[in-house]
Formats: sequence, structure tokens, C-alpha cells
Amino acid sequence: MNTDSILLPLIPLRGITIFPNMIIHFDIGREKSIASLEEAMLQEGKIFLVTQKDPEVELPTEKEDMYSIGSICKIKQILKLPKGTTRVLVEGIERARLLEFEEKDNHLRGVIEKISESEKDVETNEDLAFRNQLGKAFAAYIHATEGDNSKVLQMMDQEKNLGKVTDLIAAYIQLEDEKKQLILETIDVHDRIEKLLVFIDEEIQIVEIEKEIGNKVKTKLDRSNKEYFLREQIKAIQGVRSLDKQLITLYPGSVPSKLPSAEFWSKQSFDFDSLEPQVLQQGESIPHLRMDAVLQFLLADRFD
Repeated sequence: MNTDSILLPLIPLRGITIFPNMIIHFDIGREKSIASLEEAMLQEGKIFLVTQKDPEVELPTEKEDMYSIGSICKIKQILKLPKGTTRVLVEGIERARLLEFEEKDNHLRGVIEKISESEKDVETNEDLAFRNQLGKAFAAYIHATEGDNSKVLQMMDQEKNLGKVTDLIAAYIQLEDEKKQLILETIDVHDRIEKLLVFIDEEIQIVEIEKEIGNKVKTKLDRSNKEYFLREQIKAIQGVRSLDKQLITLYPGSVPSKLPSAEFWSKQSFDFDSLEPQVLQQGESIPHLRMDAVLQFLLADRFD
């Protein structure tokens, strides 16, 4: 182990990418991961968290099973849950590169090398331009996704370090694991922003397409439901028959798709039952005849 590297307990993560300055909680249940967590508590609460390449792998056994860059994190809280699960709250501190990986005394650990990053604030016109572009793209993403952005935007306004702002937004955006990992592995902050801008634009386009598809489906469902509702409304006619004063329900049936033949008219006839007007109580208003439903059913397609 060279002088620039350190040895820390390690937990491979499935489906999670942790950035510096990011605070997040997650659950762990694998015995070796819990053992690594317990070992880290004996070392000032520092642990190396790195995403495994295949989340379906139960437990990585080789260094190649994990990405080369992860984050050194500080454990802030541990909560024991039922069925052997542990919930842990961590804060990302800094990027680091995994050099070696091994199992020691039933827990995982790695030899890692800290990655030096620029700590400069927004200073040059180029820095300001990058920050402005990132802010506009993030605002557009928030608008498209209708997310709650109050805390994130407040932190952005308060944070002057360009790299920290970029990591903050990257942690918030809903990206695929591979894309988040690529952002984590990009050390130059301007290059990192350029990649993040491309990913944000792609996500906005996907959200807009999803909305368009959703609106089309909703329109079709609304029309279908409307037509079904109207059909059900006029499917039956109920009233008191004038001939014998009996309450009857008539089902007119479907309208024929074509006119009957001439022979039909010579052999058949139509009988219509005459219905009594509805009896109203004193002071009761005349009920709605639902002619609007009939007209809507007959004419809606012409005017929608």
C-alpha cells in the first residue's frame, strides 16, 4: 500500500450511487455488509461505498465486480430493523478510487486512493456561464417533472463551489445507474457539467414524450368512457304504460347497421307502447329529460 492510499471497510451498493456532500439513507441486509458497517464504526465512522456493476450479483468477490470510483462516506446514524436489516444514514465526503479489494475477518475492505478535486468557487466568466447553463437546465427539469425543488434550489444559491453544485444536482436528477456513475467518475468539473447537461436534456425529452403519450391515452379513455356512459344512459326506457297503467322497462336495442329490405316492410310492423306522463308531487319540478345526453351521443364526434 503506497503512502497516498488508505484502508477502509467497504460496502458494495446495488442501484445506488453516492456523491460527495450527498446525505442519504439506505438499508443493508447482507451479513458482510453489516460486518463492514460495524468495523467502520470502530474507525471514526468512515467507510468506502462503491456501486457494484451488476445489482443481481449477491455479493461481489472480485474488484472487477465493482466500479473503480466511489465515495468515502461518514456514517451519521445506524438503525436496526426487523429481520436482520440495518438502515444507515451516511454523508458523502470525497471521491476515491478502489485499488485493491479483499475480505478480512468476515467483512469487506478496500485499499483506496483519494481523488484530488478543485475547490474553487465560481470565479471566471466561463465558470459563471457553466453555472448559469446548469441552473437553467435544472429549472427546466424541475418544471417538466413537477418536482419539489425548494430545498435543492436554496442549497444551490448558497453553495458557491461549482463542483459541489454539480454533484448536488446530479444526485437529485433521476438517472440510470450507469449515467450517474459516469458523472461520479468525471473529475474535471466543466466536463462533468457538460455530461450532466446532456443527461438532463435527455430526461426532459423523455418526460415530455411520456406526458404526450399519457395525454393521448387519457383522451382515448375519456372518449371511450364518455361514449359508454351515454350508451348506458339511453339503453333503457322506463315508464307507466298508458294501456294498463303498468310500470314497464323497454330496451330499444341497437340501431341496425343498414336499412331493412323492402320485403321486411311488407311483412313486419312496429308496435310502440305509449307511456303516461310522469306524475309529479305538488311543487316538484319537471325532471331533466337528458336530451343533452342524446344530442351528445349523436353529435359529439362531429364537434370534438
